[in-house]
Amino acid sequence: MKTKLQADCDLFRYDGEQSWTNMGRTGYEREIMALALYNGKLYAGSLPMANAWRLDREGWAFVGNVDNTPTAYLRRLWSLAVYQGKLFGGTLPSGHVFSLEAGRMAGSDQALASGWRHIAAVREGRCLRLYLDGRSAAESAAFNPSDYDLSNDQPLRIGFGVGHPFRGAMSDLRLYNRALVPREVARLAAKQ
Repeated sequence: MKTKLQADCDLFRYDGEQSWTNMGRTGYEREIMALALYNGKLYAGSLPMANAWRLDREGWAFVGNVDNTPTAYLRRLWSLAVYQGKLFGGTLPSGHVFSLEAGRMAGSDQALASGWRHIAAVREGRCLRLYLDGRSAAESAAFNPSDYDLSNDQPLRIGFGVGHPFRGAMSDLRLYNRALVPREVARLAAKQ
């Protein structure tokens, strides 16, 4: 009796109840070791080749190989985490940690305290800044604005993050056609 070894790795999305959707395969990989949501996309780390994959509309896209240890039979991208606007991946057997930055963002890695919070996101020139309660909380690395074409035909959606929608209440939402300076942000936060 001959058996065929299935060498591809299918990933499934849970749709509730008994419903699952096949999201496709990540090449020749045998196992997905880690998953992370980063900058609006799902990323996967794999075994045996220690490859990184990104789920796009067309399916799984190869991002790169992160551990090329020549003496190892099995290599893993075994952990993924988002920190300070970057995606980090830990590998075995090399033990190296790699990072990826897709686009530019300024995000806080701290949970917000309960109660009303004033949040301001500002793009000024070559930098993005995030303010929490009038104080600077994060700043992106400098970038060339012409490298990022933000034009699209989609409506602006506020409160729809990559993991789940915002759960809470919003008040006094404002959009400006210019960058606010830090004292203006502080003044608006003080009015709460």
